[in-house]
This record gives sequence, C-alpha cells and structure tokens, in this order.
Amino acid sequence: MNPPSLSQTSLALLAGATFFAGEADAVNLVTNGSFDPDATGWTGTGTLYNHPYNGLAGIKLANTGGAQSNAATGNFNFNSLAYGYNDNVTVPIGAKFHGLSGGTQTINEAALTAAIPGVEIDAGGAAFAFSAWLSSYTGDNNIPALRLRFFSSSDGTGTLLGTEYKLDRGTTANQVTTANLLATGNIMNGAENSGTDPDYWALYKIKAGVPVGARSAIVDFVNGTGHGAGGQNDWYADAIVLDVVSVPVLRWTGGASSEWSTATVSSPKNWELISNPGTGVDFTALSPVIFGETGSRNVALNGADVLPSTVNFSHTTGNYALTGTHGIGGSTGVTLTGTGTLTLSQPNSYTGTTLLTAGALVINHSLALQNSTLSGTYPDSTHAFGNVTAATLGGLSGTADLALLNPSVQPVALTLGGNNAGASNNGQITGSGSITKIGTGNQTLAFANSYSGGTTVASGTLIAGTETAFGTGTVTSTGGIIEFAISSGSESTVANNFVLPGGTGDLRMFGSFGSGRAAPGPGTAVRLTGKISGGDPARQFFFSDTGIGVEHDNATIFANATNDFTGTVFINRATIGFTSDAALGNPENNITHFSENLNGKLRFEADNIVLNPLRAIDLPSTENSRPFDTQGFIGTIAGPVSGTGILVKQGTGKLILTSTANTLTGPVNVTTGTLQVDGNLPTSASVVTVTTDGTLAGSGTVQRSVTLTGGKLAPGSGVGTLNGLAALTVGASSAIDFELSNWNGAAGTGYDTVVADSINVTATPETPATVIVTPQTLANFSDTQKTFTLVSTSGGITGFTPDAFVVNADALPAATAFDWSVQVQGTNLVLVYGEPAGTPFENWATSKGLTGDNALFDADPDKDGISNGIEFVIGGEPNPANPGSNSTALLPTASRNGAGALVFVYRLADDAAPLNPVVKYDTDLAGPWTTAEGGENGVLIEVLDDDTDIDIIQVTIPVSQSVGGKLFARLAVTE
Repeated sequence: MNPPSLSQTSLALLAGATFFAGEADAVNLVTNGSFDPDATGWTGTGTLYNHPYNGLAGIKLANTGGAQSNAATGNFNFNSLAYGYNDNVTVPIGAKFHGLSGGTQTINEAALTAAIPGVEIDAGGAAFAFSAWLSSYTGDNNIPALRLRFFSSSDGTGTLLGTEYKLDRGTTANQVTTANLLATGNIMNGAENSGTDPDYWALYKIKAGVPVGARSAIVDFVNGTGHGAGGQNDWYADAIVLDVVSVPVLRWTGGASSEWSTATVSSPKNWELISNPGTGVDFTALSPVIFGETGSRNVALNGADVLPSTVNFSHTTGNYALTGTHGIGGSTGVTLTGTGTLTLSQPNSYTGTTLLTAGALVINHSLALQNSTLSGTYPDSTHAFGNVTAATLGGLSGTADLALLNPSVQPVALTLGGNNAGASNNGQITGSGSITKIGTGNQTLAFANSYSGGTTVASGTLIAGTETAFGTGTVTSTGGIIEFAISSGSESTVANNFVLPGGTGDLRMFGSFGSGRAAPGPGTAVRLTGKISGGDPARQFFFSDTGIGVEHDNATIFANATNDFTGTVFINRATIGFTSDAALGNPENNITHFSENLNGKLRFEADNIVLNPLRAIDLPSTENSRPFDTQGFIGTIAGPVSGTGILVKQGTGKLILTSTANTLTGPVNVTTGTLQVDGNLPTSASVVTVTTDGTLAGSGTVQRSVTLTGGKLAPGSGVGTLNGLAALTVGASSAIDFELSNWNGAAGTGYDTVVADSINVTATPETPATVIVTPQTLANFSDTQKTFTLVSTSGGITGFTPDAFVVNADALPAATAFDWSVQVQGTNLVLVYGEPAGTPFENWATSKGLTGDNALFDADPDKDGISNGIEFVIGGEPNPANPGSNSTALLPTASRNGAGALVFVYRLADDAAPLNPVVKYDTDLAGPWTTAEGGENGVLIEVLDDDTDIDIIQVTIPVSQSVGGKLFARLAVTE
C-alpha cells in the first residue's frame, strides 16, 4: 500500500528524506528516509512537529539523494526517491530502523548528552519530542508501536527512569490508546483510509521532560494495542525523530503578579532564568521551575493547567500556597527540599511523584494529588490534610506518618491508586478515616497502622506488609485483590474482618509474598482470625494464589468458625488451611483442587475436622498432583470427591473418605500417613499406590488395583473388611496390618480381611512382606491352631512363595504353642497359626493350597496324570484352582544319543532334593528295575543347569545295558 497523500492534511508528512527538527545540537534518530513514488511523483510540504520548547518547526534536509526545491521552507520533490523497507539492522543515529518482529536502537550517553550536558539532565533541564510515522504491512490487526525509555546507565541498562512512552495506534482509527500519551502531550497523526485499514500510516508525537539522571535512551518496536499476530510480521516506522534539547531552569519571582500561567506577562515578569538572575521570562511548557525564597508565596493557577518538567519548592522561610481552578499537569513531579510548608488548594493532574525530603505538605483539595504518588521522609518531612474530608492520591509511599483527620478532627476518606502505578508506604497511618484502593496498580501498606475507618479495595491490589497494616476496621473488596507480604518463611496472624466481592468470574485473593512482592519462602503463611463474609455462589476465589507460576510456598489459613462467605474455594498455586469446616464459609462452598505441584495443598489445621457432605471437592485435569495434608491430625471428607487429578495423601495423620458418591477416576497416591476409605473409590483404570510411609485402610470399597510398594494395607477402621479391590500387588518390604478381636470370630468381624479379584506377590525372601498381628481387646483366645483369611480372591494368587512373607505377632504374647505362617489355600491368602513346619513336601503342599486327601503324596488333584510327589520334584502346580496346573510339559524326557545310549533328563526342585529321587531302568518293563548309579555299569549322571530353584539332571545309560536294543527308564520318588 502507499503512504498518505501530502494533500490530505498539513500534518501528513512523507518521510522523503533524512531530516530532524530542533536545534543543530539535538539528538536525532531519523529512519527510512525514502518512499516509493507513484507514476506522477510526490511534491508537497509538511511539518513533522513543533519542538515543545524552542518552537522550531519544519524539516532540515540531510543527504539522501533526493531533490530539494527549497530547504529553508521544507518543500520537497520526492520523484527520484526509492522506497525500501527491508533494513533489518542495528543502526547508529541517523540511519534506517526497521522492525521485523521487533528491533532496538540504543542512544548512548555520548549521543544523548551531546545536546544536553549531564548537569542539565540531572537538574531536570532537558525535554524531548518523540515522533514517527507507523505502519505494518502483513495481515489484519498487526498493530505496531514504538517505545521510548530512558535509563540511568550509558548503555541502555540500569534503572528505568520515569515512565515509558509509546507511540501506539490502538484499535480505533487514529487513536493513541496508551494512557501515558494521552496524559503527557500533543499527539498528531494522519492516515490513509484509517477507518478500515489496519495498515494505515499514522503520524504520532509525544513530548515531555527527560527524566533527571538519564544517561541513555532506547527506542524499540513492541506490540501495540490490539496486536494479534505475536510480533512476527513486518512493522515500519518512517522518520523516527527523538529530539532532545536543553530547557532553562526558571525561578519564581512573582514580579508581575501571583498568576502562574502560560500567558505572556508584562515586565517585570513572574519568572527569572536561574542561569542569569534578574532576566525576567515567561513560563514555557516543560521548563523546570524552582520556588525559593523570593516572590509572592500565594501562587494562583486559573487560566489553564501548566506543564513544567520539574517543580522544586526549596524555601526555608514562609509558606507557599497554590490556589486556583487549574493546576500542575503533565508527567512532572513536585519536590519539597526546603523546611517550609506547601499547601495545595487546587486540582492537579501531574503524574510524577510528590517527594518530600524536608518541609511540610498540606493537602487542601481532594484532587490535589489525584495522579501523583506522595512520598515523604520521616522525620524530616510531614504531610497532612487541610479542610477536606476526602482526598485522592495517585499512590502513597515513603516513611512519613499520615493521620486520616483534618484540622477539625473530622475523618478523611483517603483514596489511593489514581495513577494506576505501584507504591509502598512505610509510614504509620492513624486516625478515624478510611482508605479506598482504586486503579490497576499495587499499593502496599508496610507499617503497623491504627486507622479505624475501614478499608475498601475497589480495584487493583492492596498489600499488607504487617499484621496490622489494614488498621482496625473491616477490609472490604468490591472487586480488588487483597494480598500479604508480611514475613516470608514464617506464619503471621491478621485479625481484620474481610468482606469478599460478589459477582462472577475468577478472583485471586489472600496470596502471600516475599519482600518486594517476590516469591515467598517455604513456610510462609497468614492466619486469618477475623470473620470473612460476602462473596457469591457464582464467584470462584483463587485463595492464597500468588499468580507466580509454579509457586506454592505460601499458605492461607482460615481460622474463624463464623465465616459465612460464599463462592468456590479454588486451590491453584498455594496451600489453603482451615481450622474447621465452618472456617471455609457457607457449607455448600465447593472446593476445586488444581494445584500445580506437591506444595499446593488442602491442609487440615486441627484434629477431627469433618468437611460436611454438601462440600464437594473436584480434582480436574490429569496433569498434576493434588495433595491433601492432614499434618498429624485426623480429618474427614464427607462430601463427594470427583475429577481425574491425582489425589495425594500427605501428613502423618489420617484422612477418612466417607462418601459413597465419589466419582474420582484419577490415581491415588498414599505417600505418608493413612488414607481410610470408608465410602468408595469408584472403578477406574488408575491405581492406588501405597508407598513406604503410607497406609491404605478402611471398611469401604476400592474398585481398582492397589499396589503396595513398601506401604501398608490395613483393612477396616478397627476390625473390618476392605472390599472390591481388583489386582492387589504385595510388593517388596510392604506390610499387611492384621487386627484380631475374636479368636473364634469370622472374617471382617472377628478379624481383618480383604476382598480382591486377584493377588500378585512381588515380595521376595530377600525383601519379604510382613503381616503384623495386632490384638484388639482379643476375645475367646485359646492357644490352639487357627487359620485366618487375609485376602479372599476369585482369580487366584501368582508369585507366592512361603518365605516371601514374615509374620510379626509380638503383640500377641499368649500365642506360643504353634508357629505363624502365610499360606495359600485354594484361591485365598491365609494366615495360619498351626503345627511347626512339617516335611518339605508337607510345606510345599500347604503353600499350594492343598488340604485333606488332595494333599497326599500319591494324590493327583488336578487330574493331569502326575502325582503330587512327582509334581513336587519337577516343580509342577498340583492345585487346579491355580494357574498352570497341568504340568505334563514339565515331565522327564528320554532320547538316544549317537552311540545308542538312553539319555534321560528330568527336573529337580531344590526343596525336593531331600527326597533323593532316582532314575531306574529295565529292559522289558517286567522288572526288576535297576537304580542308575553314576560310575556303575557305564552310567553317567550330570547336572546340566543348576538354577536358583530348579536343577536339570541328565542320566545317560549305555547301550550295553539293553537287551535286543530295548531299554526303559523311569523317575522314582518316595515320601
């Protein structure tokens, strides 16, 4: 697209050459000095800007190769100029500057002070004009902006001084939406088809004072208001001009009148040059001004707002009073360095700081500091109110004290935040007045205050820096955020009552921070003992959330049982603690637990808290763990728990789930303490994992797999049954807590039991699982043999070996006559108190769950044609209830080798070795059978594979022992 025609407006200047405005020694950054001409050429005149101080207008032409018709008047012929825009380079002053996804130009100290000596910048004697044509070329709504910032060091680093300025086209045609620009100066722009085209060319301008102490400046591209493409498109700025000039410092004399205005005043004038005392001048916008010991002390502002660059009251005698219908505007601040008093009795709109290093300030108009942050120094300065009952400040900082009272001892309603900036006050606030926080910025009250009129947070954030920062009254939010930055790493107590806002949507509230609103240290907590009311069922409160990503080191503790606020309690980036169910407000306030890591918890702060059945808890999303910390207490959740998140039990105490309406499908990790399920955990593919310091208990239903990885299973709450488990995995070094109340009682009533679909034992003899026998007022005990069902299953048991379990019955000293062991009987895992260990075969038969005649040596309970004795030797499975009971594949094999010898191979289980099984051979099956002895009759016996549990034995019988080529062999074993 083409730039705008020069004929559209006298302000629409094509950047057809490299040029600047202002004095010759000004700092000038000039870019993209050529445009693509159309068929007929471009000719015209225009003014980029008028300098704010020296008034010079127009254009000074540099060498760009273009034709110039009249340099003096700024008339240009653009016919021969080429338009280029792909200069994506870092440039010195006077070169081209193009932004493709950004771009930065630093004006260093040498260039910045070439026009303005450092002493003048330090004195506030410098001003600038910042102008540019802006456009973008790719895609709709790609809004570029140019930003200007001043810094304290010489290379664009160090402290950012003053504000940052943006030339920002915004989303509305020809409107600069940045508040800084609208507040600080004249903005001019022109455009082609600007109402509909997002790529229109627009000329912007802002002018203001250079901040005191500036040593460098940076001009860069940033996303403008409404930008929607992530900064990856071509942005163009033509004729960027940063024009910095000296502005002489003026001193008030009041020689002609008491009026401070921009009008021309007849001699002897109201101002004089500091550099040339006695030389009277008129006030000019952006001039630094000093009020000293001379001139009238009553200064009236009636004609229009004045826009100085700095204002300093340095008087030590007498008192100054500013009156009138207008005031001081612009980005300046006001400084009091003398010991005198300044009274402000008119409305001011300036946005800089009102700084008191000495003297006294009296605020005698409600809007005297409406956009300025007031900062006093204790004890060298004071500030107080005049005959007003309300006042608005941009912000409050410094260390000076402030009483919210006027001279008639009436309370003053103080409003803070008018400038949307951040401020932190370290002075004491007293009196019967109130504080209201407005604006988008953060205001910290960092001292122990005693004001009693209450606090309202309408918008932005109000931060308490001490436990009594909010005085003694109620703190009411009507939409703003209340936060704490009291003591990082420890617990503080705040006693104010709080009223939460109504309405809808999400709102962060009661976050705790470290110094300077940084991330808090571990252990940071604020205990709220006052009553919390208000809220709305449609509101979701992100309590305790700092808003700092992955930060969870702070906690908010609700400690008042009369709390009645309404709304969802949302855990996002922090811990929420509570001393009672009522402390969480309305009984129907649900809890959404969306913690980002294991430090963000729902935490019980007292013993035996029961969260009522109406308080539902949701764990959304599968991404993160959602910790529930009982600390050392017993806590109960009676309401339903839902969601797909990971429930993590923390704390050495016990968490009891009593609801049968739980719909939680996410995993459950019991890491410390006890999770007692007396309600239900519904069917899910997710697993309950119990680790070393954790215990799963309860008399409810857990309809999912449970894995003990060093943790403990404790069925019942007392003696009882834990039902519904799918696969129970008993892992290495895990435990089963077996409570016994009636020696003759049934499973689930006389002793603990578990019902599961199946059991998989992964514990080993080296890392066995422990069954801990615990008597519970044991009834009907007799020191007689007994079998107890630990776990009943419908699908059987895999991986079991008797020595993978140990029994600890030390708490049952009366049982001494027999031995304790864990065995398999049928499909159940049982605890047996019975005869001392029998023969290897008997122990093996018991471990396989064989009883009665089925446990006899010659029996064949699985009907596979192999007797139990042979099954024992070859490592087979005799019980038809267990997997793999057909053991025919394990039977011995016979073959002939190349010499014709009979090769007989069989398996020998280590436990069966004491039975001394032998191989016998015969030539006709009629007997007698000869026992194969190694070394006799040419017989060779070899161990082919000495495995951990099973050996492979090979017996070779030579052909010489055959008759007619016939030779038979068999495996013989006797009990």
